[in-house]
Amino acid sequence: MGLIPHSKVAEIRDRTDIVAVIGEHVQLRRAGVNYLGLCPFHQEKSPSFNVSATKQFFYCFGCQKSGDVIRFLMEREGRSFSEVVRDLASRAGIDIPEDEEEARPERKALRLQQESERLRLLKLNALAARYYQAQLASNERALRYVASRGISDDIRTSFRLGYAPDGWDGLLQVLRQRGVPPELAELGGLLIRREGTAALPKGAPPTNQTHYDRFRDRLLCPLLLPSAGKQTECDVIAFSGRVLPTETPRPNEGAKYINSPETPLYRKGQNLYGLHVGRDAIRQRRQVILVEGNFDVLSLHQHGFANTLAPMGTALTETQVRLLARLLGEDGHVVLMLDGDRAGRAATLKDISLLMLTATQLADVAALSQRDIDVRVARLPDGEDPDTLANRDVAALERCVAKAQPAIDYVIDEVLTTAEPDSLSGRAKVIARISPLLASLRNETLRELYVGRLASALAVDPKILWRQIEQAPAPSAATNPSPERLDSVQMRRSEAPTAAATVYRGSTSAVPARPVPLRSERSESPDVTIMLDAGLRNLLGLLADHTELWDKLSDDTLAAISNPALAELLREARDLCHSGEIVSVETFVNMCPVELRPPVAAAMLTGRFAAAEHPDELLSRMAAELRAQAIVREVNDLQRALQRISRTGEQENRLQLLSRIQDLTKLRASLLQNSHPGSPAVAGTAQGDTPR
Repeated sequence: MGLIPHSKVAEIRDRTDIVAVIGEHVQLRRAGVNYLGLCPFHQEKSPSFNVSATKQFFYCFGCQKSGDVIRFLMEREGRSFSEVVRDLASRAGIDIPEDEEEARPERKALRLQQESERLRLLKLNALAARYYQAQLASNERALRYVASRGISDDIRTSFRLGYAPDGWDGLLQVLRQRGVPPELAELGGLLIRREGTAALPKGAPPTNQTHYDRFRDRLLCPLLLPSAGKQTECDVIAFSGRVLPTETPRPNEGAKYINSPETPLYRKGQNLYGLHVGRDAIRQRRQVILVEGNFDVLSLHQHGFANTLAPMGTALTETQVRLLARLLGEDGHVVLMLDGDRAGRAATLKDISLLMLTATQLADVAALSQRDIDVRVARLPDGEDPDTLANRDVAALERCVAKAQPAIDYVIDEVLTTAEPDSLSGRAKVIARISPLLASLRNETLRELYVGRLASALAVDPKILWRQIEQAPAPSAATNPSPERLDSVQMRRSEAPTAAATVYRGSTSAVPARPVPLRSERSESPDVTIMLDAGLRNLLGLLADHTELWDKLSDDTLAAISNPALAELLREARDLCHSGEIVSVETFVNMCPVELRPPVAAAMLTGRFAAAEHPDELLSRMAAELRAQAIVREVNDLQRALQRISRTGEQENRLQLLSRIQDLTKLRASLLQNSHPGSPAVAGTAQGDTPR
């Protein structure tokens, strides 16, 4: 699918009512020119989530989530930039032009065929899910098994559990009655084709059917995803079937679990089981409990752990790591809760490595900000798994979660236990195993503390560890991605909302000439003054309401701003505007360091200058006001210097300072008079502005 031109993205964004879209997810009330509600990205009792209809921008003063309508839906629904944009385009009745390659008849026909095929498969899966649900409701043996696992009717319903009957053509007959071609069901992974004239698997009754059911005598867990743009509906994209136990083993029973094969709807390792229910709980709690199996998810959800997910029968993948990071935000953490046996501990070590080594480098450019994922490990009692412990002792499970151990601590303990650290070769193995994890830590102080701990435990010189850390290879998946992964990363980068949803160019180029810096690319300056004076607040409000004024900021005006960090940010934004880009509120807020965003957002969301008839004149007056305030600051500095000189008796220097003060005072008066003759200045004179 081709890239969406920035000009078209801008049109879609401008034609979309951000208040209406967000209002489908958040209860909003009018508060002045903006709208206010409880933030959907964190738990709060007092509303701090602001939506500006005029600026098409949202900002939470609590968690500092911000962005436009595209960003909101990406964060809220976990969808890609392209998916959201195309959905909004359809909603607004806007056609997205195709590039030359996509416009070729054969490519267009293929795309339309794929879209039609996807819709048909979704309808097919919905039909199959209803059939399996009805079969479960009428099968006493399957219901007894569900009850024996401690699964309530509510959980059974919310997760849409079903049962595939013990036969070879139950679903096949239903589909035939509905006129569904078996080839389509085969494509969706629900049926299996008989190869040539070969018989059905051993034990099957004779039949002349070309296909047979994939799932037989199994409890089915559908993989559900929220429907695009529909808050309360879910699509079934795959199934996971667990064989029902029998008193006597049966031949050809197959594996305990069978999952759908890869289909046009389902790709292994790209989804997480339980997401359709757990998404909101994860965002509110800023925590994901990651377990191994579907029944672990079901049991933990039933006992109040609605933030529990599982990787759907696969090892944790990089795609799932990125999904977890988007869900958690900047201050969340993952609790790994795998089985308490040896295999579970081995899987834990593997998943820790993936989480910690891919989070910074394999991060989705738009959704992540190059940071570590906080990974913790919940140690289960030997022989226990999350499912059994939840049903036996919920309090014990809660204690395991509360006492979850930092991942590196867990790794160090496990490796020290298994690697024979008393021998020289054993110590070398420990160092080689842990060094990449230590190298991945961005917190240098934390890294130094772990180096000290490990060096002490191994009785080795810390220099050996530091040398190994410096030589530790970067994550192979990040630095040497597969061609498929490279394509997907490049696509995400070209479609990243940082470049497309916040800054728009007048051309149809796919990548902006100068992307807006991500928040993570800015150092958090310790000397930033959080409080903004009245002049700065007015200037920011005017620029937000009249974006055409960005390129009219003069060097003299910028030099007069009291906050150096903010002055530099304004200069960068002006340069973006000079290059042909439109600087939105979202753009500028995201350019700011974290501690500066709340006051900047507050100043830019007032809308007080939206109705100004002569914004150019207003900018000139504000610029004069800022320069006048800068003069006040200089005069105050000179007066303090004058006081020091008076004590030393340096008469010549004293006269020079007095002359300079007098000139500056006249200049200030002239600036104020010329900027707004006959009336008070724009911002008024702040306290302390009168030269002493």
